[in-house]
Amino acid sequence: MNPVVAAIITKQNSIGEVTYFLVQSRKDYGKFSGYWYPPGGKVEAGETDIEALHRELYEELHIRIITPEFVAETPGDITSKITWWKCNIGDADVRVNSKELAGSGFFTKEEIRLLPLWPATKHFFETYIF
Repeated sequence: MNPVVAAIITKQNSIGEVTYFLVQSRKDYGKFSGYWYPPGGKVEAGETDIEALHRELYEELHIRIITPEFVAETPGDITSKITWWKCNIGDADVRVNSKELAGSGFFTKEEIRLLPLWPATKHFFETYIF
């Protein structure tokens, strides 16, 4: 199975809290349908993680990332592994591809704790963010 890349995109909200950008897929994932996760996707044959990250974020959100920084590698839920990357998008205008994604938004840590998260995403946030 192809590895997956995931982008940790943050910004501060109006009261200075760090918020994290998460998305929901339109694809039916059985019991995980409607669950939240950071944007990203599968690494295609011949692609590096960084190339896949750039491609996936442009396809899903129409954004270009700046200086991705490796955070961690963890086991995936439906793939062999996930590599997690901190990504800066500057003041980019996020335009969600509604054919692929059912929902998106920036969430505080407290809000994320209340969301249904993919197990690998939940593990990542509990280990590296919370």
